[in-house]
Amino acid sequence: MNQPYSLATAHYDSLIKELFPGEPLPKDSYEAAIEEFVGKCKCGGQFRFKASPRCPRCRSTDFEEDPKGSALFYD
Repeated sequence: MNQPYSLATAHYDSLIKELFPGEPLPKDSYEAAIEEFVGKCKCGGQFRFKASPRCPRCRSTDFEEDPKGSALFYD
């Protein structure tokens, strides 16, 4: 995504660009740093950027995308 997806992130994107003295991290390095920072779940599992979307109730990965938007329909 090349642009902020909400007004809140637009504000923070501008603020970070203004205050952060370094170069932006490559996507893979950024995601690895966030995964390391977040750590493990209480159950011992890991949070991953590349994890498949899952139904929060049954954990199913069987879904279809809404052709009219960005919604997911779970089984």
